[in-house]
Amino acid sequence: MSFGETIRTLRKKADYTQETLAELLGISPQAVSRWECDTAMPDLSLLPRLAYLFGVSTDTLLGVELEKRDRAIEAIREAANRAVSDGYRREGIRMLREGLESYPNSHVLMAALADALLLEGRLEESLSLAEWVIEHEPDMKRKADAISTASCVLDRMGRHAQAVELVRKLPEFGCDDLLIHLLKGSERVRELRHKALTDGMMSLSCLFWLTSAENNRGEPELDDDERRLALERLLSLYDDFFPDGDCGFYAQFPARIHRELAALDASEGREEEAIDHLRECVRFGTVFERYDPEAERSSLFFRGEADGGWVRNEPGSEGWDELRGWLADPLFDGIRERIGE
Repeated sequence: MSFGETIRTLRKKADYTQETLAELLGISPQAVSRWECDTAMPDLSLLPRLAYLFGVSTDTLLGVELEKRDRAIEAIREAANRAVSDGYRREGIRMLREGLESYPNSHVLMAALADALLLEGRLEESLSLAEWVIEHEPDMKRKADAISTASCVLDRMGRHAQAVELVRKLPEFGCDDLLIHLLKGSERVRELRHKALTDGMMSLSCLFWLTSAENNRGEPELDDDERRLALERLLSLYDDFFPDGDCGFYAQFPARIHRELAALDASEGREEEAIDHLRECVRFGTVFERYDPEAERSSLFFRGEADGGWVRNEPGSEGWDELRGWLADPLFDGIRERIGE
């Protein structure tokens, strides 16, 4: 790797633009560009400052493998974490501080030190380190871990509203789980109900798609008997989730299940059973077509939860027309007209 490639890699890893790095060094962005294009070299007096900003040694700038640096940092982090988990927090903190002397501004070591300091009750320093990582770390997973640390510190400091606000800024990173522990009272109850509903429905949807999944040989993962059993169990789970029948938007899923069971019955010549499942398919499909986005559920676990207006279910939308497509399957020729009997 050339010097220019090393500078470019380290700059991007540190989440600096050429303009930001130039400003920190007191030079022009064009100078940084020339370094990265290998058409110029920095003044030797700038190397220590560059090394500090990137959290590396001057040897690394001049050609030592970055992978070697990353392995060394990871070894320090793992050793320190073992010490902390074994109850030797101060020893772990010492190891991380020494690591940062060798690798200044290492986001990995700073995040680990923030966690260790939180456990030790040194909240101000922990928060400062976590906030620095949040601001500068480009990796989304590491940023989310730092958010977790910072929110826990803020909560322990009594700055509860700030902790919740910090977590809510980045829900896509999986930090929504923290809300369960941070929120209080009715707000926590609402979050628990909402998360249970959305995560539960996602799990049931995955199980439904599993019933028709194929392996690498293009063969069904489940045979017909297993598939029927799995679909029937899924229907039972939906009944447990919505004993009051207030499935609303999620009525489309039992409609799909009944349609699949009807197809299995029709293919085996079980006409009456197929008709019963098609009737249930229509019933749940109608519930989906007509659900009120603002209606609140009354079921035990999801009391007060509404679906909101984020899904179109009016005529002409995908949801409205899909049911009719299912019923038009040639499998149901000859029994379709009997659904309304």
